[in-house]
Amino acid sequence: MPTILIRIASAAVAISVIALLLVAASLEPHAGGLGTHQALGLPPCSTRILFGIRCPMCGMTTSWAHFVRAEFPSAVMANLAGTILAVFAIAVALLSMQVSWRGTLPTPDRTRQFTLGLVTVITIAITEWGLRLSPAGDWIW
Repeated sequence: MPTILIRIASAAVAISVIALLLVAASLEPHAGGLGTHQALGLPPCSTRILFGIRCPMCGMTTSWAHFVRAEFPSAVMANLAGTILAVFAIAVALLSMQVSWRGTLPTPDRTRQFTLGLVTVITIAITEWGLRLSPAGDWIW
């Protein structure tokens, strides 16, 4: 891949992640821990409306809104996976800026680390969702 394309693509990724963090900073976290995304004009969670349960993504926007304010306990309570995803997103932005600056792709080892990080976030999201759906979920969250 030509260096200019690597630089443009990685810069676009970094800018996109930073934009998401800035959007989160512009939102007031919903007091109930869910529903912050509705301030963006998005509808309520379909899973909650149709089935009365939280989806794995419920609380992620609220989590990011707390995270960017350094309200980490509130971010974790809204959605643990969302909080970890915010940290991961910052790492992706930093790596993307580095790739854009250097014009070279990350090493295979770095790529594996980031892939493992993403798989970890997904695993945590699914596990957290399962715990929230379990009878014990009432006292966990």
